[in-house]
Amino acid sequence: MIRNVKRTLALTTRYRFYAKYTIFKEYGGHVDCWAPDFKYKTSFDDQDRRNNVIMRENKVMLKKIRQAESQYPARVFLKQWRSTHEAVEHRARFVSIIERLSTALDVRKQLAEKSQTKCFFDVGIKGENLNFGRIVFELYDSIVPRTCENFAAFCRGTNGLSYKNTPFHRIVSGYWCQGGDVTKFDGTGGTSIYGNSFEKENFQLRHTGPGVLSMCNNENDRNDSKFNLTFRRLETMDENNVVFGQVIGGMTNIYKIEEFGTKTGKPIKSVIVLNCGILSKREHEKLSKLQI
Repeated sequence: MIRNVKRTLALTTRYRFYAKYTIFKEYGGHVDCWAPDFKYKTSFDDQDRRNNVIMRENKVMLKKIRQAESQYPARVFLKQWRSTHEAVEHRARFVSIIERLSTALDVRKQLAEKSQTKCFFDVGIKGENLNFGRIVFELYDSIVPRTCENFAAFCRGTNGLSYKNTPFHRIVSGYWCQGGDVTKFDGTGGTSIYGNSFEKENFQLRHTGPGVLSMCNNENDRNDSKFNLTFRRLETMDENNVVFGQVIGGMTNIYKIEEFGTKTGKPIKSVIVLNCGILSKREHEKLSKLQI
């Protein structure tokens, strides 16, 4: 009797073992490797804190860079350049290249001698309450004074005419945009403070990259209130369009204008000058600090 009971228990145990083994082999076993006392923590929080520290350090460094002044006086540089220039010219095989460098140096010297006029445009989409932001220009008064005074006058407003609310009537993606028609607002008009138009002043400056301001020639190959604003370097416009300024603030906003351009030049939407004016030295310094 006892022997039969033991045999039955052994068979039952063996049966249970084979049953569990079959289930495990068929479906796989349950593995519990989760530690309930261990709290999961992401590494993104630590990385975010490190990034914030780096960003603060970068802003401090950028501020120091912008406030730094040259320790190499311009007078000393120009004095040493004369002797260097004479030595190079004496050894040069192609004097025309040296003359071109001399002209470029003379232009930079003139720009450094005088504080240039700073103007601004606030640009956006007409009728949609969409403001792209502010574009700040520096005008090269010491190189092209008549042209710069003409542009600055329409930024201030003269004889009831102003760049305010005038459209960029032509926007060619990848090249440039045109604006400044203060009379007809479609590119067929324009005037100047010297009369209907005035002669081209000079071609000392070039279209060296994006953000260059130059005059738009009318049908008589003269200048009025209309201007070009480049999206890239345009050597084909040199010796034909008078360069008189450069974007020094809000460069990204000129590319917002470009987004509404086409290959033919007809804007997708009407991009206009919402406001314009002249910046004082104090206003320009304040704006520069806000951009840090």
